[in-house]
Amino acid sequence: SRPVARQHIRTALQSVLGELWQCHPADVTLTTAPGEPLRAQGPQALNWGVSVSHDTGLSVAAVNRHGPVGVDIVRVSTAFDWRATAHDYLGPDVASDIAALPLSAQNETFLKAWTQHEARLKCLSLGLMEWSPALHAHFSVLQTAPLDLPAEWLGTVAYR
Repeated sequence: SRPVARQHIRTALQSVLGELWQCHPADVTLTTAPGEPLRAQGPQALNWGVSVSHDTGLSVAAVNRHGPVGVDIVRVSTAFDWRATAHDYLGPDVASDIAALPLSAQNETFLKAWTQHEARLKCLSLGLMEWSPALHAHFSVLQTAPLDLPAEWLGTVAYR
């Protein structure tokens, strides 16, 4: 279940941060509030960014010791009508680029772009929002990288 997965990934994250900060995992506090990113507090958490993502069967965490980070994963699903979602949330250029691909590549390409969008939003501490030229400009300061995940999964990490 999602609550159990959340607890497991938070416990793992506390353990990793405790090791990195050379403290007991119980000294690492993870807090969140609706609409706010996950925050890590502890002896060395000054500018460290943390982010988590869940989907049924997998949870991941990202840590950036130099500032904000965002991570998102998705299980590759059967093809669906992604066009309106891509246009609204990823922008007309991305939607057009995906539509120009062979039909067999469109679904996975959309899902990759979706994880990039979600990871960037998380990195900027923004909730889900539709594409706009202003949002696109905010994204220009971020780097993204694909995650190395099992074959049925796609994911992206975003950072400054």
